[in-house]
Amino acid sequence: MKVKTKVKNKQLFVQIKLDKDMEISKRELDVISTRNVGLLFPRLLNPHTLEYNGPQGISLIQYLKQPITREDFYNLMRQIADITKGIESNQLFLKNLILDMRYVYINPMTKELKCIYLPVLSKFRSVDVIGFMETIVYQAEFQKENTDFLVQFMQFLRELGEYSTEKVQESDKKQITLSETMPSVWLKASRPLLNKPKLKIVHV
Repeated sequence: MKVKTKVKNKQLFVQIKLDKDMEISKRELDVISTRNVGLLFPRLLNPHTLEYNGPQGISLIQYLKQPITREDFYNLMRQIADITKGIESNQLFLKNLILDMRYVYINPMTKELKCIYLPVLSKFRSVDVIGFMETIVYQAEFQKENTDFLVQFMQFLRELGEYSTEKVQESDKKQITLSETMPSVWLKASRPLLNKPKLKIVHV
């Protein structure tokens, strides 16, 4: 699979050339082409090439090179949860979501996150949502502030186990969701980690 990205007229365009053994799912293509669930909108150029477009943005890996705040971090986690919920609600498959820091995009001004979904009849086994969230913690640089919330967040993920929208909604038996009140869950984590993650903290 090959990916090319460009920005033109304040719009982001991502062209993906699929592997020859990947077959397009017309149903999934129709869904993500017409419904806004936090994904870039695709159009089929030919049987093996998709072109996605959306608001101007940069890759998440590039965005995280600049210091972010606690609010920025929470915003990213909420949007990831909203996107996965939207995928499941529209009878799509999380395994077809590309959670690669190079190909997840964010508008630095609006902080809006956009992901790519491959509408294919794939042999992908799964996608590691929790691992992706952990990667954000380790890759991000944080402004000078109390970062204890990150330790609690990592504890939350480890106690969660395998990611699913249902598990998150049922967490703490209070139907607390990532997209609504997740920060309060993190701050109520049962115990601190013995080995705190190494974080990149910069002074601004």
